Amino acid sequence: MSADNTTQIVGLEPTYSAREAAALLGRSYSWLDQRLRRGEFVGPDGSVLQPLRAASGYRYLTFEMLQDIAACCYRHRWFTFGELKSVFHELAVAAYSDAGDHEIPARDLLAQLASRMAIECEYDLSTTPIVGRK
Repeated sequence: MSADNTTQIVGLEPTYSAREAAALLGRSYSWLDQRLRRGEFVGPDGSVLQPLRAASGYRYLTFEMLQDIAACCYRHRWFTFGELKSVFHELAVAAYSDAGDHEIPARDLLAQLASRMAIECEYDLSTTPIVGRK
């Protein structure tokens, strides 16, 4: 049985090192490292996003964590909306390439990314004051 078949049966998802995550986010490793250490990435529920750690201290992030980090960057205005779309595109490509020979439910992935973007847009519209409104 191949490693890809095993991970599908067990339900494991691909993980990314801090360096790989920084590249997917379009930022330097130093930029990501500093923000992770300071706990600057906050999820929509207000919890601080922390990377997973191996016993050796090696930090790694899941696909969902990267989505949350990208959304946090947009909420903090560290990313423009165009940069957010670009990062979600990179994440979609990474998810597709991580699938190997297995077919990815692209429609589901795109729907998930689109819903994340819609939530972020909805949040921004609800918290941004309307200038000049009487």
